[in-house]
Amino acid sequence: MTAFKLKIVSFVLHHHADSGASQHIEPIISSFLGPDSSLALHKAVHFNSLELLNWIWESSCTLIEERSSGWSLTNYLRSDTHYYKWMFSKSLEEIVSSGDMRLMQWIYDHFSACQVPNNVVETAAGNGNLELLQFLWNQQDKNKVDWSGEALKKAVEGGHRHVSLWLYEHAPYNYDDTELLRLSQGALRTGDVDFALVLLPPHRNIFLEAGTSWRPGVIEWMLDHGYYTREMEKAAGIAIWKLASQGRLDLIQRIVELYPPPWMNEKQWLFKDWYNAIAMACSGGHLEVVQWLVEHPNGQKVYLRRQSGQQALVWAAAGNGHVTVMEYIYEHWRTGDSSSIVIPLGSSVSAIKWLIDHYPTCVRQSVVYLVKNAAKTGNLELLQLFHELDSSAESATLQIPLTQRSWWPKTVHVMNFAPANGHLDILEWLQENRQEECSTSAMDEAAANGHLKVVQWLGANRPETCTLEALNRAACNGHLEVVQWLHSTLGCTQDTFDLAATHGHLEVVKWLYINGADGSTSSVLKAIEGGHIKVAGWILTRSPECLPTKITCLNCPNSDFDALLFLHVHNPILFTRAFVRIIKRERDSLIVNWLDETYPI
Repeated sequence: MTAFKLKIVSFVLHHHADSGASQHIEPIISSFLGPDSSLALHKAVHFNSLELLNWIWESSCTLIEERSSGWSLTNYLRSDTHYYKWMFSKSLEEIVSSGDMRLMQWIYDHFSACQVPNNVVETAAGNGNLELLQFLWNQQDKNKVDWSGEALKKAVEGGHRHVSLWLYEHAPYNYDDTELLRLSQGALRTGDVDFALVLLPPHRNIFLEAGTSWRPGVIEWMLDHGYYTREMEKAAGIAIWKLASQGRLDLIQRIVELYPPPWMNEKQWLFKDWYNAIAMACSGGHLEVVQWLVEHPNGQKVYLRRQSGQQALVWAAAGNGHVTVMEYIYEHWRTGDSSSIVIPLGSSVSAIKWLIDHYPTCVRQSVVYLVKNAAKTGNLELLQLFHELDSSAESATLQIPLTQRSWWPKTVHVMNFAPANGHLDILEWLQENRQEECSTSAMDEAAANGHLKVVQWLGANRPETCTLEALNRAACNGHLEVVQWLHSTLGCTQDTFDLAATHGHLEVVKWLYINGADGSTSSVLKAIEGGHIKVAGWILTRSPECLPTKITCLNCPNSDFDALLFLHVHNPILFTRAFVRIIKRERDSLIVNWLDETYPI
C-alpha cells in the first residue's frame, strides 16, 4: 500500500528537505496530523466531512500484509471482510438519521457486496425519507437491502403517506392479513382513510376499524358515510369529547344532531361523555366549544344534576394558562367542589394570579409544589408573586395563624431546586430577598450538570460546601471546567479518574492525569467495556502496566467491534472461551463470524 501523504506536507517539505528524506518523512508527518488511530469511520461520519472520510479511507490498507505496526483501526477497515461489512452497516445507521445523501453516496462509492440492515430502512421510513429509500432500492445490485415489514409500519405511524405507498408497492415483503389489518388501523390513527382502505384485508369492515380512530378527518369521513347510526351511540359520545380537545365544534354539532334524547345510556352520554368534552375543551382553551357545550340543553342538564365539577374544569384550563376559559367556567358553572385538588404545575403566572383571587385556599395548599417547581424551571415572576403575598401576609393581623396566611413554604429549602438547572438569577434573587438555606446537594447538582457559574456563585456566596460527589459527577458527565474549578479545593480520587474514563471523556482524563491522577487497570477496563478505546489507548500509552488481564463483558453496541479489535491487538489472551461465549450472545453475525475465525472454541 502506498503511504498516505498530505499535499500540504509535501509542499512544505519540498522546500526544506532533499527528495530522499521527504519520501520517508512525509508519511510520518501526515500520519501524525491525521485522524486518531481509534477514530472509526462510522464515528467520523458525525463530522459531516467528505475530506475526513477520504483521509481515513486512503490511510487504510487493503491486505493483511500491509498492516502497519501498532494499533490503528485503519489496519482493519479494508483488510478484514467482517469489519468492512460491519462498518458499512454502522455508517449507514449514523447517516440515515441525518439523511445526508452526500455521505450516503460516499459510502456506496467505497463499499460493495454488503447488506443494508433493516433498521436503516425502518429509520428512513419513519423519517419520511423517500429519496434515501429509492436510493437504496436502485443500488441493490451493489449492496443488498433487508426490506422488513416493519418499515411500512414506521412510515404509516409517522403519517408519511407517500413513503407508505411506495413501500407497499415496491418493498419485496409479503404481508399477511393480520399485518395488513394492523397497518390499516395505523393509517386510520393518522387520519389517512384512503390508504387504510388500500391496506384493509377484504373480509374486514372499514367502519368497524375506523370506529377506534378519533382523528377529525376520520370522524368527518364516517359522518359523510353514515357510520353514526343510533346503535353507535357509545362511539359517538367518545367522538364528541375527542373532537372537543381539538376544537372541532363543527363536527361536534353534526354528531349531536344525530342523537336527540332519549339516549340508550343517558348516564354515559351526559355525565361522562358530555362533561368530558367540556373538560377537554377547557384544557385546550377552545372557548367557543366550551360555551356551546355548557349552554346547550345537554350541558344544562349536566350542570343541574351534577352539582360539582367547577373546580376540575377551571383547573383543566389553568394547566395551560387559558384564563378566559377559567373566567367563563367560574361564571357559568357555579357548583360546589372539593378544595383538595392540587393546582396544575404548568399553570401560567396569569392563571395563578386569577386562581389566587378566586380560590386562595386551594392555591395556598399547593404553594409548596408551585414554589419548588418555579425554582426548578426558573420562573422568577412566580417566585416574586408568592414572595409579595407572603410579605403582606406576615404583616397582616396576628389573629389568623401564620400557617393559614403564609404564601411561602416554610419546611422546604427552595434554594436547593434552582442550581440543578443552572438558574443563577433565581439563586441571586433568593439570596437577596429571602432568608433561605440550602444543602450540599445544591452545588453537587449544579456541578453534575455543568453549571460552572452557579457552582462558583454558590462557592462564593453560601456557607454550604459541596461533597466529593460534585467532582465525581462533573467528571462522569465530562464537564472539564467544573472539574478544574472543584479540583483546587477537593482534589480527586481514583473514582474521579475512573468515572471520566468510563464515560469516554478524554479531555477530563488528560487534565486529571496531568494534575496528579494515575491511570489504573480499572479505568482502562471500564473505558474498553464502554467502547471508549481512544481513552483506553491514551491511558495505556502512558501506563502500559494498566493493561487488563481479564474482561467479562462489553456494553457498547455501536463500538463493540472496535473494542474487540483493540483487545485483539493489545492483549489477545483476554479472549478466553468464557469471554468469547459471552460476546457471541446477541451480537451481530459479522462479529460472531469474526470470533469464529479468529478465536475458534
